[in-house]
Amino acid sequence: MAPPESAKFVVIGAGVHGLSTSWHLAKELEARGLGSGEDVLVLDKTGVGAGPSGLACGVIRNNYFQPAMRELMAHSVEVWESDPEAFRYHPVGYLQVAPEVMHEDVATIHEQQRAIGYTSDLIEGEDACRVYLASIFSDWQARNVTVVLHEKKGGYAESMPSMLGLRA
Repeated sequence: MAPPESAKFVVIGAGVHGLSTSWHLAKELEARGLGSGEDVLVLDKTGVGAGPSGLACGVIRNNYFQPAMRELMAHSVEVWESDPEAFRYHPVGYLQVAPEVMHEDVATIHEQQRAIGYTSDLIEGEDACRVYLASIFSDWQARNVTVVLHEKKGGYAESMPSMLGLRA
């Protein structure tokens, strides 16, 4: 299909960044009464999700150690939650299961999540972690787990169907 001779807005790349940019731009144009998705042209040398975005594992989470990422990731999770069907998003939560050497870092992430109102539970101690994880997974057997961060939001998305949902 040949592209139009002109377009008001052009986004290069039909991976998750390009499609997300065009989706947000179209929503903003519509909200301001300045246009719609019809005004946005996305170009890609191969096709939608043809690169890493179509292959990625699809984990949606707010579990990052860098504090500057925390609010951005919380917003990102909200975007996925805004249309789970279109984005093929499955809001099953996210677990970080870790040994004692990671305890301080995991606890710091939990505190930063709490500070911005992002719901998560911190389970500490090997016995408490084993009981908690066995309540979720009846066959849980891992040893030396001393800290669990359970994000109640987040989950995963099916990579290529998500890209097609963003395109639409």
